[in-house]
Amino acid sequence: TSFPVIRHSQLIRLIKRNHLDLDEVDELKQAVNFLHESGVLLHYNETTLQMRDFYFIDPGWLCRMMAQVVTVPEINPFIDRNGVMKRSSVQMLFTGKETSGQSNFIFPSSLIPQYLHMLEKFEIALPRNEEELLIPCRLPSRKPNIEMPVQDQAELVVRCYVMPNTPIGFWSRLLTRLIVFSESKFAQNMLVLQDKPQIQFWKEGIFVKWSQTAFFLVDSYRGHHDEIHLTVSNTAHGCRLMGYLVDHVDSLVDEWYPGLTTIDPMLGRELLEKFVPCTLCQGPQPYNFRFEDLLKASENQTEIFCPEHHGNVDLIKLAPDVMLADVEPQFHIDLDQFDFEESPENLCGDGGFGAVYKAMYRGKVVAVKVFTSIGDLHPHKMLRQEATILRRLEHPSVCPCWSISSTSPTGCHRVCSKQISWRCVQIWSTPEPDSAA
Repeated sequence: TSFPVIRHSQLIRLIKRNHLDLDEVDELKQAVNFLHESGVLLHYNETTLQMRDFYFIDPGWLCRMMAQVVTVPEINPFIDRNGVMKRSSVQMLFTGKETSGQSNFIFPSSLIPQYLHMLEKFEIALPRNEEELLIPCRLPSRKPNIEMPVQDQAELVVRCYVMPNTPIGFWSRLLTRLIVFSESKFAQNMLVLQDKPQIQFWKEGIFVKWSQTAFFLVDSYRGHHDEIHLTVSNTAHGCRLMGYLVDHVDSLVDEWYPGLTTIDPMLGRELLEKFVPCTLCQGPQPYNFRFEDLLKASENQTEIFCPEHHGNVDLIKLAPDVMLADVEPQFHIDLDQFDFEESPENLCGDGGFGAVYKAMYRGKVVAVKVFTSIGDLHPHKMLRQEATILRRLEHPSVCPCWSISSTSPTGCHRVCSKQISWRCVQIWSTPEPDSAA
């Protein structure tokens, strides 16, 4: 081969040609893992990379190939000042020209898709959309001048994430998710806006604006700890955006940085903490509510007392996502038409996440799922995850979601859906007759 890359079939032929007594499954896997960890060759057995069939027998060559993206502008002039590069420009980096006495930079064109997966794995380049790549190390370092449509603190909703240190790769992954979300049709439909957003982003922040009421700012603050602030307007648009921003940040932490949710053994609290500044406090230092306190208060009340300005604050003004303000009004339970009793007689079934009860809603028999706490996981998070999916699903084999509630005298979190009769369950679970019968 003209490149230091061999396929699995070639590796097997090499083993047989040299009369190596290696089992082609277990022993070969152990040998390859040893050589990979020793840096003799590189092999990535991850399905997402689509490179399980390839072995790089010259790791230095592969490193030079990947470095072509983040090298000096004289070699890679295809990255614009915002750190964005066209996917179609990747092939143009490997024209075979020599630089600094290095070997010709040529990469097999058939492996370009896998090459892009490698860049994503090592966070050298992340997909912005189907045509563009985001190059994190080439993003602008300075925050641009941003004109916030709203200046009054009382008209803004802010969520603060505080952690000892921001993990490597956190911002690049978060920016990619938020850019894709902002440019999607889903965001336009959610906000009921047809205008394309104005997007500004830098290494540790992003500002997106659709209108004077539909915008968000996500940026970093550094002090004794690293902080990430999510800012939206205190409007219906802002409530919806805050819900999705929180979902994006929380899912990123759960998927890539679960260690942030562990308890600090020295301080006895989670490494990642969440705070919400009071919207009614005057002055530069408003009182910061602990997010857990807002969750607790939301179980049976709609206000919380602020010890700084000695007054009550509506929870919906502090944490609209906790009060489900981003959920469409038709999905909120009308308690006057809701006949529900959490009793053994009405219990239909239970499991690890909650229990399902029979109830009456607007004169119809319904199934009510009541979520329960699992360790430190508050039922609010499970409620949001399930409600976000169910209220948009329409399928004859899926129970439609009719209503959602997070506040009640009993403090339970509920999803109310159409009850499926036992006859339907029996029909769905009955196997189809044998075609030969």
